[in-house]
Amino acid sequence: MVFNAFFWFAFEQAGSSMTIFTDRYTDTSIAGPGSWQMPTSWFQSVNALFIILLAPIFTIFWQALARRNMVVPQPVKIALGLIFLGLGFVVLVFGARMIRIGTPTDPTAAAVKASLFFIIATYFLHTVGELFLSPTGLSYVTKAAPVKFVTLLMGIWFISSFIANLAGGLVAASVKDIEDGKITLPWSVGAGTGSVQADFFTLFVVTSIGAGLLILILTPLLRKLMRDRNH
Repeated sequence: MVFNAFFWFAFEQAGSSMTIFTDRYTDTSIAGPGSWQMPTSWFQSVNALFIILLAPIFTIFWQALARRNMVVPQPVKIALGLIFLGLGFVVLVFGARMIRIGTPTDPTAAAVKASLFFIIATYFLHTVGELFLSPTGLSYVTKAAPVKFVTLLMGIWFISSFIANLAGGLVAASVKDIEDGKITLPWSVGAGTGSVQADFFTLFVVTSIGAGLLILILTPLLRKLMRDRNH
């Protein structure tokens, strides 16, 4: 449940910092300058579209493994979900490095914007991570929890999501302070005037992939603690 919180802490940037980045710093034109631009709000549907397309594939994949008695432990599924989430932010960091902020008439406007394909690729990788972690995690709680505590632990699972959403919102609200230099991050991966956005999204690369690698390391111990080690 702790690692579930790490996942949603980063994933829910889709409704805040990622949307702002898409609106201000992304070229949403489909076929180059002057062509039709995809409204920023439409990007909120990209994740849902990928879920519809990918969920049947994941279902077939898990069923195929089950027929061969090849079980992927739940901690490994959570780790893969976190790592794919982090890789999505890696893509976004590269997109942020491309932008250049500042024009003669508006110093805060984006003179050079990132391609919308960075955003779409990020959502794709995040959806893959979500399908590794979210539906399997809900199923796992019902399988692993003692019968008399199933409802309690399912509630705690969703509380971890609530904590993650709250923390993610507070962190997203700090972007302005980072831009103004009031908050300094301990790394610098950006280039030029897009450095603030690149450095900000690197935070979620570190937390997501770091948490994913940690749970991979802890997997043998976690499996020993399970009542049913086939999950």
